[in-house]
Formats: sequence, C-alpha cells, structure tokens
Amino acid sequence: MNQNLPRDPQRRVAKPGLSLKALLLGFIVLLVFVLLTVSAILGFNQFRDHLVERQQVQAQDAATALGIALSSAVDGRDPAAVATFINALFDHGHYRQVIYTDTGGEILVDRVASDDVKAVPAWFRRLAELPDARADAEVIQGWQRLGQVSVEVDPASAYRALWTGVWRGALSFLLVGVLATLLAYFGLRLILRPLAQLEQQAEQLRAHRFWARVPVPRTRELGGVAIAANGMAQELEDLVAGQIRMIEDLRSQARHDPVTGLDNRASFDHRLRAECDSDEQPSGGCVALLSLSGFGDYNQKQGYDAGDALLKTAAERLRDYVSGHPGAFAARRQGGDFALFLPGTDAEEAQSRLEQLGDELMVDVVALGAETVAVQIGFVVPETPERSSDVMARADAALAQSYSVGAGTVVCGTNGTVASMGAQRWRAALTDALARERVRLAFQPTVQMDRQTLWFQQVLAQVEVDGVWTAASQFLPLVERYGLAVQLDQTVLRDALDHLRQHEEAVLCVVLSTASLADSAFCRQTLASLSATPQINRRLWLAVHENAIRSETRVLSDLIPRLREMGVRVMVDRFGIGGVSFDYLQRRVIDGVRIDRSFVRHLDQRPDAAFFIKSMAPIARSRDVHVFLAGIESEAEWHAAQHLGVDGAMGFYLARPSLSAIDPA
Repeated sequence: MNQNLPRDPQRRVAKPGLSLKALLLGFIVLLVFVLLTVSAILGFNQFRDHLVERQQVQAQDAATALGIALSSAVDGRDPAAVATFINALFDHGHYRQVIYTDTGGEILVDRVASDDVKAVPAWFRRLAELPDARADAEVIQGWQRLGQVSVEVDPASAYRALWTGVWRGALSFLLVGVLATLLAYFGLRLILRPLAQLEQQAEQLRAHRFWARVPVPRTRELGGVAIAANGMAQELEDLVAGQIRMIEDLRSQARHDPVTGLDNRASFDHRLRAECDSDEQPSGGCVALLSLSGFGDYNQKQGYDAGDALLKTAAERLRDYVSGHPGAFAARRQGGDFALFLPGTDAEEAQSRLEQLGDELMVDVVALGAETVAVQIGFVVPETPERSSDVMARADAALAQSYSVGAGTVVCGTNGTVASMGAQRWRAALTDALARERVRLAFQPTVQMDRQTLWFQQVLAQVEVDGVWTAASQFLPLVERYGLAVQLDQTVLRDALDHLRQHEEAVLCVVLSTASLADSAFCRQTLASLSATPQINRRLWLAVHENAIRSETRVLSDLIPRLREMGVRVMVDRFGIGGVSFDYLQRRVIDGVRIDRSFVRHLDQRPDAAFFIKSMAPIARSRDVHVFLAGIESEAEWHAAQHLGVDGAMGFYLARPSLSAIDPA
C-alpha cells in the first residue's frame, strides 16, 4: 500500500493549445517585427542611395574644382606644379584615385589610395556594394586644351557610415521590439484580465464552488459575458442551496421524529446496531425503554396539542440528559414510548441513573397537569456479543415487567451482565492507568477507495487496566464521564507527535474530545506544542466530534483557523448524527468529514443512508472537504461504498487496529 499525503481532490485539467494572450502577443510581435524589418530595409536603401549620391556629388565637385584650379591658378603644362597641387588635394580629402592625363591620354600624375575599410566586415561590403563615384573635368588654358583630370572618391567613409547606421538601427530595432513586446504583454494582460477571471470562475463552477463572482469589466462585450456568467453562477448557487435544503429535510424526515425532534425508531435501531453488532469490542452500556403510561387516554381527553406538549417536554428532558452523557443517544419510538442508550454503564449505575431520570420526568409531567400519566422504565445491559434485536426484545420484556410491578418503576431485564467491574472500580483503574501513563497507541489505516493508497493512520488509544490492555471502545465513555478525557488526549497527542518525529513518512489522525476542546489550557498547550513542530504538522489530522462543532462554536472558530495556519488538517468526526448542516460546513474552514458508522452499517441494504452519503459527498468535496467513511465491516458494505463518491474509508473489513503503523498487506 502506498503512503499518500492529503492532497487537493480537484485536479486541474490540462489546457490544450496556446492561450489567447500568447496568440495575440505572438501576432503583435510578428507584426512589429515585419514593420520594423520593412522600415529598416527602406531606411537602409534610402541611406545607401543618399551616400552614393553624396559621393558622386563630392567626386564631381572635386573634379570640377581641380580642373578650374589647374586651368587658371597652376600652369597645367608644368607636371611638377600639377603634381604638387594634386598631392595637396589628395592628402586632404577622401579619394581613392586622382589621375591627370594630357591630350594624348598619357598619364602625367596618378595618385591611388589603398583600400582601408577594416572596420567594416567584408560580407557587409559585398551586401551593400556601393558603385564607384568617379567624375572628370577638362583642364583648359585660354582656348587650348591641356588635358583631363579624373577624380574617384574613396567609398571607405561611406561604408563606415552605412555600417554604423546599420548596427545602430539594429540596436534601435531591438530596443523598440522589446519595448513593444512588453507594452503588448502588459496591455494584453490588462485587456484580457476579465477573460482570465471568467476562466477562473468557470474552474470554480466546475468544482461546484457556485459562490464565485467576477467584476464586470468596462468593455461592452466582456461586460455582457461577465454579467451572464455571474447570473448563471447565482442560479446554480440557488439551485444547489435548494438541493442542500432538500437533502437536509429528507435526512431530518428519515432520522428524526417530527413532533419531538429526537431520533426516530429507525434511526435509533441503526445506531444501536452499530454499537452492538460491530466487530469492534463494545463499550458496554444499557438500553432503556421509557413509556408514558396513560398517554393515550390523556391525549384523547386533553387533545392533541396537550399530548404534543407532553411529548415535547419529555423529549427536552431526554435531550438535556443525553447532552450531559457523551456517546448517549435517545429516540421516540411511537406514541408515548422513548428509547435511550447510555454507554459504559453497568446495571447498578444504570438503575440509579434511570430512577433519577424517571423522577425528573415525573416532575415535568405533573407540572403540565398530567397526573394520570406515569413513567415506566425497563432496561437491559447488552451482553458480549449480543445482537441488537435481541437486546431490544429483552428491553421490551423489562418494560412489560415494569408495567406489571406498578406505576413509576424501573426494572432491569434479566441476563444483563455488563462489565466485570463496577463504576467506581473502573474510575479508580482508569485514573491509576493515566497517572502511571500506562497508555499506548494502536493504529488503524484509512485508505483511498482503490484500497492501495493510504490516507492516514487513525490513532486509537489503549489503556492498561488490571494488567490487561483495554481497547478505546470500552473505556472512552467512562473517561469522558469521569472527567479524564483531557488527560488522556494530552498523552495521546504527545505520543502521536513523537511518532511523527520518528517516522518521517507517517500521517496520523488524532480524535480530540469535546471536553478537551472546551478546556482553554489544553487548547493553549496544543497550539504551543504544534508551533514547535512545523515540519510535522502537515502530516497530522485532528478530528473533533460533530457535537463539538455545535457546542464549542466560539472555541473552534478561533482554534481551527490557527491549526490550519500551522499546517494541521482538521476533520469533523461522526458526521451526520450531530445535526450540523451542509451550509454550516460551507462557512467553516475544515479539511474533512468522517461519516458516522451508523450510516455505514448494512449500507448495502439501506438506500436512505446511501442517498444521504452520495448527496452530501460532492457538496463537501466541492468545498475541498474530503469525505471518509467509518465502520466498513463487510464486503457488501465496501462494495456499496465504492459508488458513493467518497475519498476513503476505514473499518475492520479493510484492516484491524495494530500496534505498528505498517501498512496492512
């Protein structure tokens, strides 16, 4: 199995072809290049023609001036005087050759300069190839023709001027090209920014982030597109919001009693089945059935409104009772009958607690003027192992026995043997184990749906009680009840961080109790510990119970952002049983949710649970929230989970807890 660090589930799709900005920029650069090239060629030819014309004029002026000088100022028949004058002219000008011939064509004076254009490459001279600039003039004294002077200008200076102009023009060409490219780039970036924003919005919509909006640009065409895109996004957001409300309503109708708001009978049975029928070692506890005897007559005589008020009062009392007992849950089964599950409770403690609850319910009943209604309670302590249906059958028998004994009685069903130790012995044993730090970590992997890649190892604490290492499922309810949860969480988190330091590839998930989250000292200590370990925080998940999201909102609204800033990933555990809506998840920044195992148990036979998971998974993932399943314990459940769009799962079918974090085969 491959180790996998948490990743972004929304993978970017490779974009085919070139971008519009690249195409436009390339076209503009090509256009600028063509224009500059044509301009350079035209400028080169014009400058070359100018130099040729200037040299020709220079040659003609020099020849004319030399002819006049030899005709009047110098005796043209004196070769020595002519040579002196021609030498003076040749040495002070840029001439390649000056020739003086007599009337018979004999050369009397010939000055020739050597070609010296080393500063100009030969290839350039061949490319430019300036024509010879030569001019002739007659030498005349009176009416007598003495000879002819011929002057050819040296093209070296013209070549140098042309070469200098070319490389300066090339530098200007390059500079203008670079500036034009930069201006085009930033101009296109500014002009096409609305398109980029529209593209980002489309990516957000593809990822189901329908709240994305783009500012409306000033350009008419793009402004119209932006308005249409924003309108479409708003309609999609409204549509999804409606679907969320519909899913939540369907979930509420499927799981909750419409009168009292408690779980209904089916929901209670599913949760009890997850507790009793699981392969995990159960925590122990009691299942109680509470009945308002005489409720039917009271409802008929006083009316349905009075009956509903009585049911709501009893439900509120049960809801308050459950909130004070971590892991407990209650439901209305039918009429005036309710069910209650109390984890980690033996028969003696359950008897005392249920008698107290019955007395409190009777006070509420009498306060409503329902003196004819009595509270009957029958309870049992599930054996290990025992099917949930058998537990409920024994609880029904205990309730029937309570009716036969008399009004307001609490009866424990037979064959109920809970823990081998009483409540006080458990408390003393757990306190001693935590004080001596007799706690060790077990690990259970959460895998991706390909079953080949590991998301993380779930940390499960084990405590040594009377020389026996006890699984967390047995003692966690007791730890929370006895106020030992903060001490246990401190030990587990410390050992988990030590494990991450020692194993560089490990990724762990630690569940924090609601009591720890409510403890300000624990939160400060946790943040201090994590701030000292930035290199391992990205390999740590912290899970919080869904009930904590509601009860400790103020603490979590400050704690979760700080944890995520440190690189820690945060998960909502046991999602689906605490009443947290999808809309609430949209506002809170978290990284994952783990569906409670009561939804997963017999998932292949429960279309309602499959619909709930399949409906919420894409909504959660669209907000970059990973979705995991807990409690996969059969091949049928695993096969059903493959089609729900979740990211990963854990359970005894996939891998059992181990004392080492080695990937299971």
